[in-house]
Amino acid sequence: MAAMVTTEADQNGAWRVPSPPGWREALGFAHALGAGTGARSPNLTLAAAVQAVCGLLPGAQMPEPDELAWTREVGGRPSGILYGSLRASSIAAGYDPAWLQVSNTHERGIEMVAATFDCKVAGIGIDLVQLSRMRRHGPPQLLQMARRFMSADAYEEFTVGSAGGSSSDAPERVAAGFALMEATSKALGAGLRMGLGVGGPLSVRMQSIGVTDPFGACSIAVLGDARDRLELLGCDQLTGACSNDGELVCACVAACRSG
Repeated sequence: MAAMVTTEADQNGAWRVPSPPGWREALGFAHALGAGTGARSPNLTLAAAVQAVCGLLPGAQMPEPDELAWTREVGGRPSGILYGSLRASSIAAGYDPAWLQVSNTHERGIEMVAATFDCKVAGIGIDLVQLSRMRRHGPPQLLQMARRFMSADAYEEFTVGSAGGSSSDAPERVAAGFALMEATSKALGAGLRMGLGVGGPLSVRMQSIGVTDPFGACSIAVLGDARDRLELLGCDQLTGACSNDGELVCACVAACRSG
């Protein structure tokens, strides 16, 4: 039976889930650089995935290209299957290869992959947003974008914290909110229902994921179809973090089981 979220619902019926300690130490990250054309490359994805997995395996040698198969499950969720020396290295490190969870994101020639072998992690998600795209917009456009995808609580926090979208960090706030929402949908194995036919059969509504304090405590609230997906995975914990290097905002979220 799927585990129920154990925290109490807020006034909007969203469930705020606790964050397990030390989750980031169980993740491996890697990126591969393309020509910056914006085109997605399967070769870059595979290269970054191999690096991310090897980063979790002490002493692992760079494997042959066919030792990691990158596949997609129903709904578009990525899956990594290990073969040969890479599979042997994971077993030697005490990991069941079936525990492997992966996620990828692409932004202007950068392909980034996160990976973990944590048996309590049922899904991870990663997303990148280029800040220059957000900085082109003024306060009215930023407010419009935020209203379109943020939950009620997240939008209220944004409007107050950004002085109606006019503060200098308003673009970073919008980028972080969207990146964490996208990463959460990936961790749930669902993706986002963006409207106009964009989204898959398992996609969740954007407003079913609410993120507050993205660069701080990073509280993630789920309701409706997103909460249903969390329970379907047998998870009762969602945790996330967001970083900003001045050019890119990167968000990573893990859906975890406490038992």
